[in-house]
Amino acid sequence: MRLILKFLIFSIICLNFSQTPPIFTEINEDELNLKDENYKKDFGFTRYRLGTGDRLAIRIFKLESFNATVSVLPDGTINLPRIGEVSAKGKTIEELKEILIKKYKLILKAPIIYIDLAYTRPIRVMITGEVSRPGIYTLDTSENSALSNADGGEVTTINSSGWPTVIEAIQKAGGVKTDSNIKEIKLRREDKTINVDLWSSLKYGELVNNPLLFDGDSIVVPIAKEISYDDNYKISSSSFSASNITVSVIGEVKNPGKVTLLANSPISQSIYLAGGHTVRANKSYADLIRLNKNGSITKTRHKKIFQNSKPNNVLLKDGDVVIVDRSAISKTSDSLKNITQPFDSILNVRTIYRIIND
Repeated sequence: MRLILKFLIFSIICLNFSQTPPIFTEINEDELNLKDENYKKDFGFTRYRLGTGDRLAIRIFKLESFNATVSVLPDGTINLPRIGEVSAKGKTIEELKEILIKKYKLILKAPIIYIDLAYTRPIRVMITGEVSRPGIYTLDTSENSALSNADGGEVTTINSSGWPTVIEAIQKAGGVKTDSNIKEIKLRREDKTINVDLWSSLKYGELVNNPLLFDGDSIVVPIAKEISYDDNYKISSSSFSASNITVSVIGEVKNPGKVTLLANSPISQSIYLAGGHTVRANKSYADLIRLNKNGSITKTRHKKIFQNSKPNNVLLKDGDVVIVDRSAISKTSDSLKNITQPFDSILNVRTIYRIIND
């Protein structure tokens, strides 16, 4: 009986053991290597490297006298109790930790070291291409970015916090221009380049591709080869570009001069803000003068701008000049006046002479 009972217990144990899933699963090495390569290619997971201005809190377990809060000096070193000067610039926190363990082992038996990044230095990035103000910018974890046009006016302030990203950097440079290609923004870090697509999130509501920036990064915003009226409108209406522009409206308008208007405004809007047409104006068209990147000037004529015609009622850019011409009747009247004007003084003298002699 006991033998039978032992056999049943043994059988139940074996049955349960056979149904228990294995603790370890088989690892596909090819899949693991592929993930590792993708990890290395993605800038968003690049390890932070220490530089001048970073502040570190270094603690050694159960040895408070060795604890220190130090800053990375201009020569790239830090100074620590008992071991002195240590090179930290260009190293990750893990790399620095390994160096400190080796150095402290010379005076301690088994040092356990903790390193915290107490303060991060501002990072410097280069921004070029189709932004309002290209150049080198310093970014911090708390930013007040000013979206403005090329002359620095009509500023819209945008506050941001957290680690700087591509979008914060573009906003810091005044925002993108209306003819920029935000589908193929290039982020360069050392010898690597990745593409940043802001258009998909703007047009289709997709998850924004907004990588974190590191010190020394470079951002290039290319110009669009072709861009539709609607796409141009979307870009100029977004938080990626300046909200206002300044254009000049001259000719037959009631209040000629510079006017400030929204960046996505058409020609007709600038004429309205300049007081509208005078009685002498030709309302059938308006001329637009625009300074090109190569220094040349183009003059284009736009008709039916008050009839909601998109191709003609073109969106304005900062610095454009809108000219409202005279009507045909006004031109004829002015021509006749110019012809008869030299004789006005002579006719007036003869009239006075006749009055005196009569």
